[in-house]
Amino acid sequence: MLRTDQYSWGFDRIIQADPSVRGKDPAGQLHPHAMCDANPKSFAYVRKLLDFALGEFDFGGVHLESCDLGCCHCQACAGKDGVVGYNARINRKTADYIRSKWPDKIVYVITINWVPARQHFTPTDQAHVIELSKHIDCLFDQGHQGYHVAETERQEFIRRLHCAYGTSGKLWLYPDARWDRSSYFLPYVKRAGEALKAQYQDGVRGCLFYQGPVSNPGTEINIAVGGRLLADASRSVEEVLAGVLATYYRPRTDATRQRLVDLFLQAEESYFGNWPRQEELFLKLYGFVPGEFKLDQNLWGTSPGPATFLKEPMLDAAGRRAYKQGLLSILRDLPELESRCDDRGRLVKIRRALIFTLNLLNTIG
Repeated sequence: MLRTDQYSWGFDRIIQADPSVRGKDPAGQLHPHAMCDANPKSFAYVRKLLDFALGEFDFGGVHLESCDLGCCHCQACAGKDGVVGYNARINRKTADYIRSKWPDKIVYVITINWVPARQHFTPTDQAHVIELSKHIDCLFDQGHQGYHVAETERQEFIRRLHCAYGTSGKLWLYPDARWDRSSYFLPYVKRAGEALKAQYQDGVRGCLFYQGPVSNPGTEINIAVGGRLLADASRSVEEVLAGVLATYYRPRTDATRQRLVDLFLQAEESYFGNWPRQEELFLKLYGFVPGEFKLDQNLWGTSPGPATFLKEPMLDAAGRRAYKQGLLSILRDLPELESRCDDRGRLVKIRRALIFTLNLLNTIG
């Protein structure tokens, strides 16, 4: 898929070269990243980029993400239609252009930043989005900071759409490229898998499923289980997990396979089961309960940052102690499991990740 954050991410050099297309922020000041749709040259630049990319390369479709770094708030843009109405309008225009020249391409739209964290589409917003749905193949309400469509309204909203509705599941790790890929072990197959199954029952038919480094043993299994559930949401998470572990770890007996299943579920519960029960702790730091979470909240820089996934509000002192005990319990079981699997070094990687995490927990403590 070709990703284009039209009008927002990636247009800095165009704006620098042609300041006439620069948009305005909500305070009326010059926007650092977004172009203004009131100037016809802005969409001309979008067309040129699409013409080049789709003319030169055989992409299967286009991922439209117009508000990742914000949008123009002048009186002709978000100042006229509101943020949702404006983004729906420019995405309709872009989708229509793509379909006019490449009618076989899949076109989907991401609604990130269309409304503030933990807020939902108003009835007026929904009307704009439903009109947009006539022009695209899927609308993705990913849920980074809460869904834009309230979960209690999801089924009815989906029935009103003219395209598919998608999410990113309910929980996912955004991996940090600066961290050692084998330094953490965070499987979340049960929570993510149960969410995929429940959302499928609501009518969700698309998923931008986050992946990561497959050399990480937790990420590898998250991807494998998630992919199989996306293909068949009728199966139980434990059944799919057992099948995946049989393939990847080659346990020599059914009993060993079950112990592997228990290990992954224990690792998940030891961490996520100790996330705060009260949402106020998340709201205090982030302003939302995360769908997406990170090892280190700062994605930029040249070296790994602090292990914020082990600190408040993710884990308090009691949560860290409980998490430590869970990891120690798994660590004690690993030597026996290693002798009963043909896992090609995966359990050694898990042991390394547990030791690294325990070192961090002890340091924080």
